[in-house]
Amino acid sequence: MKISELCGIHIATLYKWKKRPEIVERIAELTQIYADKALKTGLAQRDKRVAVLRQMHDKLLPILEERAADPRLESVPGGQTGLVVRAVKVIGKQVHETFVTDTRLVKELRETGEQIARELGQWQERIEVEDASLAEIMAKACQRGRYQNKASSGKSSVA
Repeated sequence: MKISELCGIHIATLYKWKKRPEIVERIAELTQIYADKALKTGLAQRDKRVAVLRQMHDKLLPILEERAADPRLESVPGGQTGLVVRAVKVIGKQVHETFVTDTRLVKELRETGEQIARELGQWQERIEVEDASLAEIMAKACQRGRYQNKASSGKSSVA
């Protein structure tokens, strides 16, 4: 339903009202009030987001537990981990049963755990230096910088 119909006015009157400074100001004020309320409730709050992520994580874990207890997967390598699922492939008229790792579930669990850690400020990005010579150059540069800084202050020892 249109706003003009709700207010019982003609649409042209509504457009005129929307040009009046006091109406524009009031709309902005109400918009800010609702925006502030939205930021204080629901998923806008970190503890609520973390609670939802934890619930999701906790709902995924029983899937692994139930699969691990499935007697049909008992003799399959990795079947007792709950990470293995049965996959059916049809080749021509033949049906082949295979077992594969459920990478989607593993990925979702890993990403949910990462998101929880990020929300709690516990996630750190790690950068690995693959070129040993670069690492050596950086280490020497750091040592040289420390030595020069100490030397300029009158101290002669290396930190």
